[in-house]
Amino acid sequence: MIQNYHTKVFARFIERMAKTQDGDGTLLDHSMVMYGSNMSDSNRHNHDPLPIAILGRAHGNIKGGQHIRYPQDSRFADLLLTVLQRTQIPVESIGDSAGVISEV
Repeated sequence: MIQNYHTKVFARFIERMAKTQDGDGTLLDHSMVMYGSNMSDSNRHNHDPLPIAILGRAHGNIKGGQHIRYPQDSRFADLLLTVLQRTQIPVESIGDSAGVISEV
């Protein structure tokens, strides 16, 4: 019930961003928002596969309209590294990252 509530609040937030004009696009077009959980199955304390959604276009620096499923035990740090680099933050690595994700 709590996760359902949080998801609905987040959806309203994203809707507002999508409706807010910002220069040549919307606030969502010019932003990148990552939403997810630290657990896949909190009853079992299982963190794999970790559900994460990335919304927005980050000024065209990320693709949209995709559902990407990565292999078992993929590194979350690779996603974090990709997000940082796509937002023009020059980082070579983070945690146990092995590289960036090209599909994002």
